[in-house]
Amino acid sequence: MKQISNHTLKCVLMPTTGNTVCATPRGLIAFLENNYQEDGSIFIPEALRPIY
Repeated sequence: MKQISNHTLKCVLMPTTGNTVCATPRGLIAFLENNYQEDGSIFIPEALRPIY
C-alpha cells in the first residue's frame, strides 16, 4: 500500500497488518484449486518456481 505525502511529494510504503491488503487464504485456495492435478499433485507455474 502506498501513500503520497502532499508536503514532500514522496511515495512512502505504509505498513499493513493482518493481511488487510491481500486476502491471503482466499488467494492460496484459488491457487491450489486452479493448479491441482488429477494425481493429487500441485502444478507450480514457471514464474513461481524460483521462489521454491
